[in-house]
Amino acid sequence: FGGGAAIVKMNSVMPETAARMQGASSEIWGDASRGVCLSPNDRLVLKRYLETMITSSLLPALERRISDLNFIVTDRKKGVKNVFKSLWRKPKEEGGTTSSSQAKPKQVVETSPTVDGKSNVKYRCDSIESQVRLLADTLFLVRDWDAALGMYRLIKEDYKADKAMLEYGSVNEMMGLATYMMDPVGRAQESFSYMESALYS
Repeated sequence: FGGGAAIVKMNSVMPETAARMQGASSEIWGDASRGVCLSPNDRLVLKRYLETMITSSLLPALERRISDLNFIVTDRKKGVKNVFKSLWRKPKEEGGTTSSSQAKPKQVVETSPTVDGKSNVKYRCDSIESQVRLLADTLFLVRDWDAALGMYRLIKEDYKADKAMLEYGSVNEMMGLATYMMDPVGRAQESFSYMESALYS
């Protein structure tokens, strides 16, 4: 996994020996068919490898993702200049572009019909809406509820203006979950309100 990749020796116990150890193994692993060929040393090596992988590769990768996305979002969505720009932001049009970007060959979104005949906006992964959503979901993943809630709020009105109701409902759902995780008792009404908006959007 990245620079911390390594070869880990596993299943050192012979199958014949493992068959006699299934009873003890089932108590540890919860299933007699799992881990029966792993010796105590194998398990220790796996534990150390996973600890190293998480601390040296996985967590730094998450930190870099959050840092890079935060730079993009700050540059394009935050600040006084961007606040004024958002006031005159035009909704996404059918065909996948905003009216201010029709001259650009690269499309940011595209639309497709839904079951009820309404157009459903699909955002490309490199659009600012998708970048904000990815940052919000990543912050939610690392349990930074307050920062995640702020990012969901930042993108919610854009989805509503674009009439992208699936994305709008999804964001309301995540805002309800983030609010609940922050304070399940004191902010229960706020969390319920977000969930209600998600259901009826």
